[in-house]
Amino acid sequence: MKAWFGWVGIGMGLVIAGASVGVVKLRSERPIVVVNGEKIGRSRFLAELEASQGAGVLRRMIQEKLVMQAAEKKGLLPTPAQVLAEIDRMRQSEPDLDRQLRLSGKTQEDLENDIRGRLAAANLIAAGVTLPDSEIKKLWAAHQKQFNRPEARKISMILTKTADIGDKARRSMAAGATAEFASQNPGMALPGGQSQIVLYRGQLPPAVEKPVFAMKTGEVSPVLPMGKYFAVIKVLNLIPAQHKSFDEVKDRLALAVKLQKGKSEPELLQTLQKEAKIEFKSDRYKGLADVALAAPLSGSVRVAHK
Repeated sequence: MKAWFGWVGIGMGLVIAGASVGVVKLRSERPIVVVNGEKIGRSRFLAELEASQGAGVLRRMIQEKLVMQAAEKKGLLPTPAQVLAEIDRMRQSEPDLDRQLRLSGKTQEDLENDIRGRLAAANLIAAGVTLPDSEIKKLWAAHQKQFNRPEARKISMILTKTADIGDKARRSMAAGATAEFASQNPGMALPGGQSQIVLYRGQLPPAVEKPVFAMKTGEVSPVLPMGKYFAVIKVLNLIPAQHKSFDEVKDRLALAVKLQKGKSEPELLQTLQKEAKIEFKSDRYKGLADVALAAPLSGSVRVAHK
């Protein structure tokens, strides 16, 4: 589908509770870096950060409020169960999701807030589109195979330059070390920087696929030649083949079609913004008003099909 404009983790705020003015000032003047004896204070850093990125941050925060307010007013807020179901689908397509969140400094709560916003926007767009059942069934007939998947294995893998280094990786993983930890040794690497991967039947060379799909959960493979490299694989989970029925996917098919036929996300946001009463209460931020509200609105909702 398309990519959402996203607002998770971009907001910037300062919360000071129970502090005197003197303490606030002291914190603001605390240096965050010293260059050849000269200090760069926290207040100067925040002021320049605000000046350069404040309009974009403010725009995203306004968009978030507008979408969530409109969805709540129309009874279109996603339920907690729907948010968690969407995250489960994301984990199926991106098994390394938790690590990617950690590397980006995001939490599970950040992800849930992001998904909640995406689904709320999707619901608002879809609500304005009427779709006959016949069109959904036609789409299902054309794309039914895309909702089926072969047997798979969720694995962690290390690639090495030589068989000897591969054997070190094998022994390390067999002793309980994670692929991420073991790959920090010289000559070892994670494929594509991913610590966990889902491999489906037919994706690996037969000489590698056969032993991997014969392994049990928790088992570590011997050193396996893979092109110019050597691979060591640990099976984390066995994933059975999947065959989705029409009833299981019709709601998501309908949503996907409605998102294609309905307003674009910029159009939705522009409409919500025109209907809203937006007041800037702080003189400090009034200068950002025109830039934040007039800046181009871009992006789209991402809703996985499977």
